[in-house]
Amino acid sequence: MKKISKYLFCLTAILLLICMKNNANAANVIESKTEGDITWTLYDDGLIQFTGSGALDSLSYNRYKSKIKTVIIGDGIAEINGSFNGCSSLSSVTIPNTVTLIGSYAFADCTNLKQIHIPTSVNKIGMSAFGGSGLEKIIIPNSITKLDGSAFSNCHSLKSAVIPDSIEEVWGFVFGNCTNLNEISVSEAFLSKIDIDSFFYGTPWLLNRKGSVRGSTGDFIYVLDKSGTLTLTGSGKLGSLETGFNEQITTVIIAKGAKKLTDFKNYLSYGNLIHVEKIINNSSAKLDLNYYSEIYSWCKESNTQKTIAYLRRGTAIKVYGYTFKSDKTAEYKGTPATKAISNTYLNIPENVTYKNQTYEVTSISKKAFKGHKGLYTLIIPDSVHNIGAYSFYGCSKLISIEINANPSLKVGKNAFKNLPSNAVIKVKGVRGKKKKAISNMIQKQTNAKVK
Repeated sequence: MKKISKYLFCLTAILLLICMKNNANAANVIESKTEGDITWTLYDDGLIQFTGSGALDSLSYNRYKSKIKTVIIGDGIAEINGSFNGCSSLSSVTIPNTVTLIGSYAFADCTNLKQIHIPTSVNKIGMSAFGGSGLEKIIIPNSITKLDGSAFSNCHSLKSAVIPDSIEEVWGFVFGNCTNLNEISVSEAFLSKIDIDSFFYGTPWLLNRKGSVRGSTGDFIYVLDKSGTLTLTGSGKLGSLETGFNEQITTVIIAKGAKKLTDFKNYLSYGNLIHVEKIINNSSAKLDLNYYSEIYSWCKESNTQKTIAYLRRGTAIKVYGYTFKSDKTAEYKGTPATKAISNTYLNIPENVTYKNQTYEVTSISKKAFKGHKGLYTLIIPDSVHNIGAYSFYGCSKLISIEINANPSLKVGKNAFKNLPSNAVIKVKGVRGKKKKAISNMIQKQTNAKVK
């Protein structure tokens, strides 16, 4: 009996400790409010819960959009209307079997939402309901009978989709510009009753199905094959160049016979050919590649250490000025050749976008601009934690440097040594002892005046 009592006492103590731990770890309520037939409660761990009935519209919780990470919708709620548009931290959603409508813009631009389960109670998905979201895979249940326009458009991480035959009413651009959508489970019967060019506009799946697309633009005729190679035949102006698959184009070939191709650099820098990795010029036309980009420059295929401004007959490839890392950070490598920068003013960005992903620029590599003779002004953002050794050593014209200092900034050996005698480095973003410490650290690695 004593042993049993002893065990019961120990078990009670353990359960009490567990309860105390759970209570200690329990999230705190930030705000709870009833609006109409809906009650919502937001916790400090990013969870928001909804109870009630009827339609869930954009309520006053919208001011907490940036805090919302998890959404749990309770039984009884029938419609989700534009409720979570732009919740960029949202990663988990629970939808009950009482919901029949996911309305327009309900989860649009929820860029961290990778997956979602749509219950079989839902029969309609509204316009841009998931447009621009981070979905990687979607299974549309066979309860859906209507898909409004752009329902899943611009989901650049979306790779696969399952589409049922139950859909009776569709609008255009449902999967438009889903630039990585290549695996689709869909019947030929369904495809026969829709405009697939509109429904799957700009997807690699559609380009692969077609095999190639042909058309004309300006003074040129183009052919785009399923490998992403665009061949241009003609001479003169390129025109608007809208193939319907611009984001799939990775290689451009200029056919023999072209004597000129005007404003080619604009197409490379402003979207039409922004994803091109290789240019093959088989003509006598002089292709202008000489524009300034924070992301990359162009080099001859045979020599990736020397940037080029113009391409005559031959091949050029894109060389990136950043190293992109798995933790979504980037290291600025500088230009492929230290004497090839096409702008005397360099403002290093806090973030860069590469293949539809955003990376924070946190470091500058060793010898990034060592010996540069064309750089006069430099601005470094506070996202940078590390400036590599000799990164700006010997920049003979660099006289104005602004460092928006991160509190944890590290500066490598001789990073700013051998600059002009009138060079000045201004330290911003920190004050007091921290500014003094960072200024002293920089002063040890430069001959410039540090303010």
